[in-house]
Amino acid sequence: MITHENLISNLLYDPDTGNFVWRKRSPRADIGSIAGSICTNGYISITVKQHRYLAHRLAWFYIHKKWPIAEIDHINHARDDNRIDNLRESTVAENRSNRIRKKDGLKGAYFNHKNGRRKWRSQITVNGKQTIIGLFHTEIEAHQAYCEYASSVRKEFFCDGKIVQNFPSG
Repeated sequence: MITHENLISNLLYDPDTGNFVWRKRSPRADIGSIAGSICTNGYISITVKQHRYLAHRLAWFYIHKKWPIAEIDHINHARDDNRIDNLRESTVAENRSNRIRKKDGLKGAYFNHKNGRRKWRSQITVNGKQTIIGLFHTEIEAHQAYCEYASSVRKEFFCDGKIVQNFPSG
């Protein structure tokens, strides 16, 4: 693992933009050029001293002088937005609960066709335990019930499944 002193001697981090720039010239980069490249999963990675790091974890380490205990969550869901105000430490479960909508519909709503009941089921998993919130006539009603329940148990990590727009800086 890179030390904090080694990190700040190689890179300069701007907490307002989330960008890292090189302090030292290397065969691949000039002084002052933006460090890192976007990976296929949307995160930015930076290679320092032949070791690859995710930029959001480096940002946390740069500012707090300690590595995150578990995960770093991007509050606005933008994996390449590494402004320090957009980053927070989280457990794996908290980070998962902050995901955006599921692929095939509204978050927390699932079509239930068992026993001839053509209704929408609202459910949530908290601490590994699945809770069925209820059955509803529409997907929207099931999603709304999920949002109400999830916001009370997930607090600041609650996500209704929509992408956050215009995340405030500062």
